[in-house]
Amino acid sequence: LNAIEKERKNEVNHFYLLISSEGGEIQPVLTAYSHLISMKDVYMTTCNIGKVASAANILFIAGKNRLACKHSYFLFHETRTISQKESLIRLSDARSFLLDGQNNERIMLDILSEKLECVTKDIDWLFYGENILGNNADIFKNTPLSLGLVHEVVDFAPLGSHDNHLILQLK
Repeated sequence: LNAIEKERKNEVNHFYLLISSEGGEIQPVLTAYSHLISMKDVYMTTCNIGKVASAANILFIAGKNRLACKHSYFLFHETRTISQKESLIRLSDARSFLLDGQNNERIMLDILSEKLECVTKDIDWLFYGENILGNNADIFKNTPLSLGLVHEVVDFAPLGSHDNHLILQLK
């Protein structure tokens, strides 16, 4: 985000965010997503250059234009969390922990519903369980393209720097 802000001052307004990520904690991703979509003067192209999994899907979907390399794939699953505490926790902590997870899950589902061009049952199917989406329609029943997750499947990721473009890679 710092690189984007810096380049915006230089009148760069089109960014390519190349993503290959296992995901991670949802809160930092939601913060980055909110920041990216709030920049109305920025045109963001996100590109899956390998694997976009878990929370990284939310960052990927922030792109106004979403690309996927031919052999890339996506992994979706329901919200998971790991307790930082020992196996013995207070009931109030467990309730708080559960509510936090449910809230994050609701926000992620809202974002997916808003951005994808598919119906709610497809989002539920996508989110609950282990779901891998690949670009080969012969192998995968639902492809990222058919669900509206991806706008175009490309042979390669854009490389190099162009006038008024900045290419960033996230791993």
